[in-house]
Amino acid sequence: MLAGRLYKLLGCAVVLTCAALSVAGIHPELTGNGGEYLLMSEAFLDHGAPNITEKQYQEINGYSPNVGTNISRILKFSTLGRSPPYYRSLQGKYYSFHFWLYSLLVAPFLWLAKAFGYAMPWAFIWFNLMMAMAASCAIYACQAIPRASRLLILSLFWGCGTIPYIRWTHPEVFTASLLALAFTLYEKGKYCHASLLSAIAAQQNPPAIFLAALFLAKDFAECFSKDKGFVFPGLARLGCWPCCILASSMSAVFFWLHFGAYNLIAHVGMARYELISLERLFSLYFDMNQGMVILLWPLFVLIPFLLIANSCRQGNWRNPGLFGFSWLLLLSLLLAVPALSTTNWNSGESYVMRYAYWASIPLVFSVRYLFFENVYIKSLYVVFACALVVQGWQYAKFPKRYTEKAYTPWAEFVLDHAPQLYNPVPEIFVERGRHAPHMSNKEVYLYSHAGEISKILLNTSKNSISDIACFDGRAAQSYVQSTVSSESGWRYYNLERGCAGYADDGYSEYRRPRLISLPAELGSDDDEFYVSGCSTSEPGHRWSNGRRSIILFALNTLPRSGLGIEIRGSSLGSQHVKVSANGHAVFEGKVPEGGFPVLKVDKALLNVPVNVLTFDFPDARTPGNGDGRILAFSVVVVRIYAL
Repeated sequence: MLAGRLYKLLGCAVVLTCAALSVAGIHPELTGNGGEYLLMSEAFLDHGAPNITEKQYQEINGYSPNVGTNISRILKFSTLGRSPPYYRSLQGKYYSFHFWLYSLLVAPFLWLAKAFGYAMPWAFIWFNLMMAMAASCAIYACQAIPRASRLLILSLFWGCGTIPYIRWTHPEVFTASLLALAFTLYEKGKYCHASLLSAIAAQQNPPAIFLAALFLAKDFAECFSKDKGFVFPGLARLGCWPCCILASSMSAVFFWLHFGAYNLIAHVGMARYELISLERLFSLYFDMNQGMVILLWPLFVLIPFLLIANSCRQGNWRNPGLFGFSWLLLLSLLLAVPALSTTNWNSGESYVMRYAYWASIPLVFSVRYLFFENVYIKSLYVVFACALVVQGWQYAKFPKRYTEKAYTPWAEFVLDHAPQLYNPVPEIFVERGRHAPHMSNKEVYLYSHAGEISKILLNTSKNSISDIACFDGRAAQSYVQSTVSSESGWRYYNLERGCAGYADDGYSEYRRPRLISLPAELGSDDDEFYVSGCSTSEPGHRWSNGRRSIILFALNTLPRSGLGIEIRGSSLGSQHVKVSANGHAVFEGKVPEGGFPVLKVDKALLNVPVNVLTFDFPDARTPGNGDGRILAFSVVVVRIYAL
């Protein structure tokens, strides 16, 4: 048992440290669907309703402290009437397909931000921080939970996603904090109040409605006693029950009145229940890029093990701790399963998936069942301390902005050394890899390590592995070691070593070469041929960029003797070059002024259809004029003809 003074000291230290980490280095900007929530908050300030007009755009774009943020760019992309996210109601007004409750509560903070000259995203940050602090105070003061458990719950509440999501202009911290408040009330036996808070949370994240229903059912059950029979509810209960029902139905009633649909997101196709699968459920809890257990793995490992071990030792399988953990795990699943239907599975974009964040709250509270013997408490402290160190390292390594990095360090490690072990929901692999949202089933996506392609992702309805070639011209199919099918026709192909890839390791997209007829000229502005190590086209030329450049082209048939290749351009000073065709050296030496000598490629070195020219420039360097590129040769035109 922690002493009172030590508990106060440790509790304050945890909350203040985590709060400081949350706001450290924040650059206020819109994240996720923040543009919608900001417009609705501004609408409430302007005319007291959530419908959006052009006036809100003008007010936000004309507010000078927003300069330097991404607000104008986001609003320019998401214009009024663009669907999604804005839809015209039956009454002719425009609303977001996200509910407006979060924006209404943020509106007073937006007024403060404008009054004191702060950028508008600060309003969301302040509100999120206030909600997290309120939940922390409730956990800290919940005497129904032992002090050691409360301290651990506080740490996990902040660590399971609150720290990175404080800066999000999104209701994730709002939902998680309300659920944390609900569970503290549940622990105190105030089931109706817990139901009310869960119902409010469900207006922004609908799966919380299941918690509201269960907590309300629990409160109904309290009115019946095995010994006394029916007990007439008091005035507090009689007032709370209709409030729960009204709060639960608020968003459904609003959308029905304005759009004739109970849930606008589902109505417009942004939720598809056929997507619910064990694959997605596993992803939500365990995925190495965004799964909840990345942060909460001690709960899944320690709690069941220690509870089962204790039950075995005592010979009593009616252990209340084991039942309590199972109950909270069930509640977490009730939050998780409906969220699996979203068509935007990479919705977190910031370390841990946002659905996984608030679905973790029941598991956070399950740690109270760990504290049943001192020997287990001592072992837990050691393991939990190690978990916090790992978690702190992860926060330090992962950037504050999603687009700065592809994968988490451990996902990157597995992809580099054992790619067959990590086959996530395709959207995670693609969007985390390409540093941007959106994917297309017409594209082929790759992962390379040590200069070799180790993983290929394609949609079997649009592409076939038999059509894909390694970048030395050899068939990728011959290197396939294993395949893993995923949702909606996507399939992973895990390759053994040997399939030559881009020079740069990591994620890339397959560039399908264009068929050429001989003779052919590849201009400097023909982007599809310059697949790697090449700068963007400039007027009349294109520079190499880096120490290796790759040109890719395809032939329908092989020429009788071979190919002649003329490359006109100019070099940056004296440059040495090694040229390979499909992995075979065809030239090595100094680049003459004005271009290469004619490169001759024997027919035996050519492939049908894909052929690769690789240029290695060991002397490539920056030009010294402020241009940060590593330059060697500037291509004007590449002429290919039959010998």
